[in-house]
Amino acid sequence: MSDSHSHQQGLPAGQHPPQEPHPGQHPPQQPTPSGQTARPWFRKKRVIIPAGVLAFFIMVGALSGGADDGPEPVATATPTVEATPTDEPSPADEPEAPAEEPEAVEEEPDADAAAEEEAPAGTVSQQNAYRSAQSYLSFTAFSRTGLIQQLSSDYGEGYPLEDAEFAVARLEAEGEVDWLEQAVKSAENYLSFTSFSRSGLIEQLSSQHGEGFTREQAEHAADEVGL
Repeated sequence: MSDSHSHQQGLPAGQHPPQEPHPGQHPPQQPTPSGQTARPWFRKKRVIIPAGVLAFFIMVGALSGGADDGPEPVATATPTVEATPTDEPSPADEPEAPAEEPEAVEEEPDADAAAEEEAPAGTVSQQNAYRSAQSYLSFTAFSRTGLIQQLSSDYGEGYPLEDAEFAVARLEAEGEVDWLEQAVKSAENYLSFTSFSRSGLIEQLSSQHGEGFTREQAEHAADEVGL
């Protein structure tokens, strides 16, 4: 009957249809290749799902953290230009007030220039007498008296006595004549052509008929020529 029933189910002979488990019984577990009992599917899922979820969150956190941990934009520091304080000029650096220029001191004219300015030009006759006196002194020696006589004598230049005296006074005022020097020159001229004693030379120089020098001028000339 069993065989006929099996044939009725379309099964080969000798095989029976699997029996359904009774309520409250678990289906038979098939052994795993390693000989260990396989865990129920709901236990595997309980472990795998949390692990996958954890891996997912770790991945998301890594991505979000990586985005957050990226190089933050570096704030470019704007260089602050400090204004260099300008040194205020110290009192020592301030330009000094220009020193007052010394007042121009008027130079006093020397005696010769003053004498030349003060000496009157004189008349035409006096000016001519003055030039004649300069010419006489340029080639020979004269005393003051002898030069006036030479200018005013009828045997000389024939100028009026006043003009002759004016010419000699102008020579003295302008420093053009030194009577001591003229006495020495006259003594040298006498000794150049004749011999004289000291007293004879002094007499010749101071005589009214000789050169007309003063006694002091004649003695000075004798001393200078060695008598």
